[in-house]
Amino acid sequence: MSPLRVFVSYSHQDELYLAELEKHLTTLKREKLISTWHDRKIVPGQEWEKAIDGALQDSDVYVFLISPDFVASEYCIEKEVSVALEKHNSGQAIAIPIVVRSVDWLSTPLGRIQALPKDANPISVWDDKDQAWLEVVKGIRLAISDLERNREAEPKVLLTHISQALTSEIERLEIRYQLSKHVEGIPTGLHDLDYLIDGVHLGDLICVAAAPVMDRMALLISIMNGALVENSFSGLVVTLRQSRDQVTRRMCAALGKISVQALQRGELEDEDWSSLTHALGMLNDAKIGFVEQSSIDIDTLIFQIDKFRDLNDSCDLVVIDQFEHVTGGSKSNLLAALGRYARANKVAIIVATGLENDPSSRPNKRPVVSDIGEWAVLSEDLDTVIFVYQDEQYYPDSPDREIAELIVARNPRGALATIATVRLRKGQALVSAARQLSGLKGPGSR
Repeated sequence: MSPLRVFVSYSHQDELYLAELEKHLTTLKREKLISTWHDRKIVPGQEWEKAIDGALQDSDVYVFLISPDFVASEYCIEKEVSVALEKHNSGQAIAIPIVVRSVDWLSTPLGRIQALPKDANPISVWDDKDQAWLEVVKGIRLAISDLERNREAEPKVLLTHISQALTSEIERLEIRYQLSKHVEGIPTGLHDLDYLIDGVHLGDLICVAAAPVMDRMALLISIMNGALVENSFSGLVVTLRQSRDQVTRRMCAALGKISVQALQRGELEDEDWSSLTHALGMLNDAKIGFVEQSSIDIDTLIFQIDKFRDLNDSCDLVVIDQFEHVTGGSKSNLLAALGRYARANKVAIIVATGLENDPSSRPNKRPVVSDIGEWAVLSEDLDTVIFVYQDEQYYPDSPDREIAELIVARNPRGALATIATVRLRKGQALVSAARQLSGLKGPGSR
């Protein structure tokens, strides 16, 4: 693959920063990942405006050295930024602002784009300038990696006849019939849910949502145990509020059918020890990684997924609890980035989130997709949406006190329905229910 072409836009008052940038990009250039161009590379005899126009049109990455002089330059803002943003917005290229000196730049057309170095702190104010440039280089490396992945994922336009699709479908059915494979995706361990959504499919983006009083983590624990432990798929758990130890304890308790509280306090019965030993052995053999943060930006998140995949030669499932604490853009843009990543890398991604709208004022109190937020309603990247609802949280005397409803509100592979699961009091996870819910026929009904 040929190096990506990097266009550097800057004010001539910032040539010292240009020289530092070129020096710190040496590693990327040696790896033949990039080549750089700026107006100091115009050779004698060339028409400078034509040379700049040609480089602008041909570049893949646009780097802007932000300073008072850059912002004051009409040519930089009106010409170079304008062309770069047109390609950036269409997905053909990527624009990267680098703040080198303090200036009010957020009101410029570049103000909506994530800048470098960290927190957009100007390089001029860093005590350790080399550390600032290292942050810049790391950010550029992540950006070009993301750009290359997106380009590789771009579909080839092929004209085919429907007979080819029919042949593929018959072959798929024959394979599933011969293997007695009832779920094509990753099994969740919840049989009714698997039957409805056909498992969790590689390349899909799934949203699990619930009101704050509901225990959506119980569903995540069940899916993680079913997919990653009992069916030996590999996965990364990104926990942005609960600790790694808390999540592991709940997984262990659910597998061993042991009380979480007893496990927390060390108050185990004699018969619990053999169950605990078995659960610990299963978890130890599983390919599960953890990222434990209070918040995480989208670039770091994708970097950590890539790192886990490189270390384990695969990553089938990513579970992100508290999606609202992922930063680096609007929720719709973050979803789009995760959706692109999931499709390009054939990994299933589950994002768990709360609700922006409170459904408790409705007669049946069950959530709908619009309760998550407008970003979820309009998103074309969300494949499946599942709500967790527990009637007992609103009605203590409900006949469905031990039941957690899974409301499948978006499903690309089947019907929309409400599924009954039993909430295990000991392990605080979910198992498929043997009975139907009282009076429930579909999502949101009562």
